[in-house]
Amino acid sequence: MEHARINGIRLIGSLCALLAYVVSLGQEVQVDTLRNEHQRVVSIHRYDGADTWIHLWYYRSGELQQKRVELEEEDGLVTWDTTWHKDGTLNEAHYNAGERWIGTDYDERGILESTTEYGDRGGAEYNFVTLYYPTGVVRERYFERIERKGIVGVAKFDTLRTLFREDGTLINELRYASGELHGVSTDYYQSGAIESIKRYTKGRLVEVRYFDAEGRELSIGDFVNGNGMLAIYEQGVQVSVCRFKNGHPVKRSCKCLD
Repeated sequence: MEHARINGIRLIGSLCALLAYVVSLGQEVQVDTLRNEHQRVVSIHRYDGADTWIHLWYYRSGELQQKRVELEEEDGLVTWDTTWHKDGTLNEAHYNAGERWIGTDYDERGILESTTEYGDRGGAEYNFVTLYYPTGVVRERYFERIERKGIVGVAKFDTLRTLFREDGTLINELRYASGELHGVSTDYYQSGAIESIKRYTKGRLVEVRYFDAEGRELSIGDFVNGNGMLAIYEQGVQVSVCRFKNGHPVKRSCKCLD
């Protein structure tokens, strides 16, 4: 792309870039302002001479759309990225430092929806995700293990996943391995009493215990080691019965109770 300079103004394609240098405290500050063909500001890029860049991008109507701060440190580049909707409410915020990455997402009203932290655990890549109710109460927390297939990464539930009611009480604790339920998972009444305990092996249900709200164990049928008829309960009330084979329900075997 050809660059031209007219009276100190550099033209780059259809954008007009005004480049100004300001000397402050012995350091050179560089500000690069890009405008469109209507002279509206498209973006502003500022370098403070101390390994720090600040980038600002704007909507066509003039509202700030994105801000990025880049800081060059000994261990590498650190960046903070924030984006806004046109009405000024937050959209996303990201922090990146080497192998560590934290992302924050907001809904159209600027209310926090989720945070995601990427990192390394024991040589494996993981996301730690937290989802929120509009009130700010945690709705769900879980780990995702990122399994690489060539250059593509597939995120799968791994280790512990917890879900909460809007009042903050625990709904259940689910344990996973590479995207499949594996190990002991527990469901809870709102009171905190245990509703059920289920044990899975690589996605197959092999053992179940149900309890009423007072802690009394409920009858499940002849289900043993993933096989047989299993009574299904919700909140201590039987809602159906299903036949299982090798830890999976047999197709069309479930009957709902009135």
